[in-house]
Amino acid sequence: MIIITDVEFDEKDQEWEGCEILDPDSGQTYDCEMWLDIGQLNVRGYLSLFFRTQIWVRATTN
Repeated sequence: MIIITDVEFDEKDQEWEGCEILDPDSGQTYDCEMWLDIGQLNVRGYLSLFFRTQIWVRATTN
């Protein structure tokens, strides 16, 4: 299942923009942008003027 599409990296802002993200529970897609912080990926999904940001961290295996 593909959850993020149309990703373009903006070197000026150092973030990925212009992409869409899929909510697998509802099946809806949202505009999104992503950027890196130390050890984490910030993913922000937009619906008009409203947004929600999630912090994604790398899963570790033992």
